[in-house]
Amino acid sequence: MILRKVLFFIMVLFLVPVSRAFPWGAVTYLSPTHQMILTEAYNQLKKDPAFQESGFLPLQNILAQEGVNAVPDPKLDPYTWGHGPDAAGASSYQYHYYNPITKQGMADFAVNMYYKQLIDPMNSKDKSKAAAWSAHFLADMSVPYHIVGMTSTDALACKNNKTGKLSEEITGPLSLYDNNAAGLQPPVGWGGKNNFSNAIVNFVDDHSGGDVDWFDPWYSNGSGLLRNSHEVGTSSHVLWEKAAHKKYSNYPFTGKIPYETEWYNPAWKNAAPNFNFNTSVTAAQADQSAFFTRAVALYTRRQILSIHLNPQLGAYHAIRNVATLWRASITGLRPSIHYAYNDQDEYPTLECSVRNAADAIANNVRVKLFIQHKTRLIHEQIMNLGSIFPGGTGSVKKRLLIEPNTEYLVAIAVVAQYDIPDLQFAAVSSILNTKLVKITPAPVRPEPFNPDKIRKSWEGSYRLRSHHTGGRFKGARVTSTLTVSFNENNIPSVTFANTPVKIKNISETALVIFYEGENNITVTLRKQKDGSIEGHFTGNHAKSGDTVEGDYSSVR
Repeated sequence: MILRKVLFFIMVLFLVPVSRAFPWGAVTYLSPTHQMILTEAYNQLKKDPAFQESGFLPLQNILAQEGVNAVPDPKLDPYTWGHGPDAAGASSYQYHYYNPITKQGMADFAVNMYYKQLIDPMNSKDKSKAAAWSAHFLADMSVPYHIVGMTSTDALACKNNKTGKLSEEITGPLSLYDNNAAGLQPPVGWGGKNNFSNAIVNFVDDHSGGDVDWFDPWYSNGSGLLRNSHEVGTSSHVLWEKAAHKKYSNYPFTGKIPYETEWYNPAWKNAAPNFNFNTSVTAAQADQSAFFTRAVALYTRRQILSIHLNPQLGAYHAIRNVATLWRASITGLRPSIHYAYNDQDEYPTLECSVRNAADAIANNVRVKLFIQHKTRLIHEQIMNLGSIFPGGTGSVKKRLLIEPNTEYLVAIAVVAQYDIPDLQFAAVSSILNTKLVKITPAPVRPEPFNPDKIRKSWEGSYRLRSHHTGGRFKGARVTSTLTVSFNENNIPSVTFANTPVKIKNISETALVIFYEGENNITVTLRKQKDGSIEGHFTGNHAKSGDTVEGDYSSVR
């Protein structure tokens, strides 16, 4: 008798893939269905053009956070350990369940929690666990046994109230008892006539407590080695896992799902992009993962009989759903920053470019520019790039009015709207060390003297703003009034900042004036085609000898 028990124990150990009786199984070497789902989902994701340069995690890192080892005791109640969420004590049972009819269970919460860690740009820790565990809890929702049941609190209440009859809303169809579709009916007390009184007592007395906070009606209705024991190892749930893994092995995933025309699950809806950049750009997208999880559970519940009889369909949908979740954690937006200097401009020009690496249009692309000096934010601006077609690039240029010989942190954040699963956000930053560009004013070429044209071009008052780029007053900005008048003989005179100045040269497009006194400064001004004035000044302070130099521009 003892030998027969030992032989039976060994047979069960190698033939029955016990995990924690969670879906598909994640038992290393015996039934690594969860690992298969991760691998196939990853292979599908790699085919997406946005995968390249997305920074998504290596598959081996994700797989390292999945899987358990399992050893059943003589009653076939398995003990598990490992890195995956099926390991004993690793996670609450409710994280693996969600009943879309009663809206009980916490799988939606668990997926949201780990998906949020996966996409959080402020999370600098290894995100492999977040990728693996969010996928695991989501994959659970494609299993008939994981979208039925009730909380352990409700199960305890049923025991105390001696309520054994449970509705199909809680238990699912009674056909979940029979994995061979042979028409077997569960015994009374274990589901027969909707009476689960024995299952409830068995759960409350022998299994509930700690992280075991969910009652699965089909989880511990098997027979162990001890007489009259009802245990996990040969339950309807676990035996279905064994059949599911075998069925999938016979009908592996080919990249297509029967009756489905879209590869990514259209139940995923991207959050509305945060075009104003006024809150966390990823928080709303994280919430979508919870909605998606509930939608997947509801789909499985509506297809529960079909998936129960054809478990490979559940596996196919799990692969598709995990790939969808992961695709929504990366983006097709590829921002970049470039700088350029012009010989005639001391200020650098910034070009913000965004390439669309996705195979869908990026709509309403917006860029927010941040410029920071040390700990002080000195400039921020939102710019609209419109829509960018797949493989296309949008860009915008901006002249940066910042100090030379100074280090700045320049960053851009990008948001857009996609009709496919996409994070819809990207950011990039770089250090800009500005340089001092010495501007040599172009010589004023003499023009034919035409008093009437000169008077028409210059007569009047102008508001000019100076920017001191060097010397004693470096950094100063002053607004002054330039007044040019002519007498009856067309002889010009100039007053600048309420001070009469000498005219060194004047033509239709250029005016050179000279301050003489406390500051000896030469000012060269040029009239632009649009009527504005730009110019340059240089000189020195008469008493101290300090240099003075800078630019002038019109005040609109």
